[in-house]
Amino acid sequence: MGVDNLVKIACLGQNNVDLYVDQKIGYPGGCDFNDCRFARMLGAEAAIITVFGSDGYAKHNQEVMDFYQIDYSRSRYYEGETPNALIRLVDGDRTFLGTNHGGVNGKHPVELTQEDLEYLKSFDLVISSKGSKIRPEEFKKLWKEGIPLAYDFSNNSPEENIQKITPLCKFAFLSAGGKTTEETEKLLKERHDMGAKYVLASRGEEASMLFDGENFYSQPSLPVRVVDTLGAGDSFFTAFLVAFLYRFPENEKITSEGLADCMRQGAVFAARNCLVYGAAGDGIPFQEEHLVPLK
Repeated sequence: MGVDNLVKIACLGQNNVDLYVDQKIGYPGGCDFNDCRFARMLGAEAAIITVFGSDGYAKHNQEVMDFYQIDYSRSRYYEGETPNALIRLVDGDRTFLGTNHGGVNGKHPVELTQEDLEYLKSFDLVISSKGSKIRPEEFKKLWKEGIPLAYDFSNNSPEENIQKITPLCKFAFLSAGGKTTEETEKLLKERHDMGAKYVLASRGEEASMLFDGENFYSQPSLPVRVVDTLGAGDSFFTAFLVAFLYRFPENEKITSEGLADCMRQGAVFAARNCLVYGAAGDGIPFQEEHLVPLK
């Protein structure tokens, strides 16, 4: 662990902006940036290796990272747009209206150097996601260096990524909204059989689930007056991971009671996160390039 036994988490991949068309507000987002902010909120050290564009949203995202004391010193910079997603809220649930197809991150996903790998060895866990657009070969570099990986496959990852990245994961996270308990259990077991040690699934309003190779765990979502569900899955996953790393430091015996408690902590943090707009707030007014087409 880090200084004073703080958990240290590094994220690889995307920072973006979620453009709320009704509010004309852009909120910092992206699974990987979200995970960093949530880790800091939960008392962990956090860093990110990401790709920044050259627009106002990129500058704002850096300012937000500075506020949360997230180290982004090993990130990359390119001319172009920050990745974005156009969003409209309907009764607190987000509806995606379109994207700019990954912006600069889609064109220049992170490729890890040996210096990056040496840097990442000092962290307890590396988190990434489908949204990072990082090729499976890059995660193989982590695996060869013995760096543990948690990866968010969401609900529609390319089959190649599922086949190549799942065996490299200590933690695999996926979205299983609309699936029954039996269907979710089958999916979790399949991913565990592919090599992931712990497999978690969010299921919208239904109970989230975990499989550790022996037992299934179920955690109901907590009732709150929902403002915005964006980031709920990311917040659940990050809170589970931080709780796991604090509760089970190296060589600590993993217990069923402890895993169930980590699931509860994930649910509590996810519920809290549904009380703010955006993944975690920190919004700014639309920048000039988005004012005209979105009127």
